Amino acid sequence: KVDRVKGKIEFIDVVFTHKTRATPALEHLSFTVNSGETVVIVGESECGKSTILQLIKSSMIAKKSSSYRIKNIAPSSLRKYIGYVPQEPIMFSMDIQRNIKFGNVEAKKEEVIKASKIVNVHDFILQQRDGYCTNVT
Repeated sequence: KVDRVKGKIEFIDVVFTHKTRATPALEHLSFTVNSGETVVIVGESECGKSTILQLIKSSMIAKKSSSYRIKNIAPSSLRKYIGYVPQEPIMFSMDIQRNIKFGNVEAKKEEVIKASKIVNVHDFILQQRDGYCTNVT
């Protein structure tokens, strides 16, 4: 469990080709995300957004001895620091409230409602048979 993350994510001239493709998904990509910064990666379909996330998720290796390899960080702890909005919505087989709380399982009901209002789904949720307790599949 990690309570605070310090450091940066840095890509320097990254070239990456998936095993199933002939052409690179990323070519000469360089960027830095400093600690505390919020970065949004957008682009057309197949431009490499998901590849960047997968590389960050599976390949973060810290260079200092006081740092962690990402695979040693509990996923629930890491989710507090990395957000991902896929092109297609993903719902897990659980109730709506638990789906919304997926990134922060300790969120209170008021926070869940506030989040649903921000993304304009609160009224839709209330129209469901069991409201926030409606199971989705």
